[in-house]
Amino acid sequence: MSRDGFQTWCSQETKTGTVNCYFTAPVGGRYRCTASLQSYPTNGLAVVDCSIDGSSFGSLPVVGTRHQPHYSDPQAGPHEFTIRQQQGSFYFLALRVDRFWIPEVTEG
Repeated sequence: MSRDGFQTWCSQETKTGTVNCYFTAPVGGRYRCTASLQSYPTNGLAVVDCSIDGSSFGSLPVVGTRHQPHYSDPQAGPHEFTIRQQQGSFYFLALRVDRFWIPEVTEG
């Protein structure tokens, strides 16, 4: 995220940045959203706040490359995963969303 914003993408020059990702959960249940980020410079500290549908997971420090899973239980339908810059600079690399479940254990 640039600390100077981008007019082309309607990002204000507030020295903070936001990444908005959207996904559709085909069914309700447990999901894992893994955010991949890299601090800039790579030995510097960036701090971000990740949230799903406005529900924050709290501050996340990033030094170098970090692949951070976040778990939630959304209903079926569209959802927003947001990453807000709080401190430092970072690159958004990817967001991977997987349906996550634990197989049932049956006694035999």
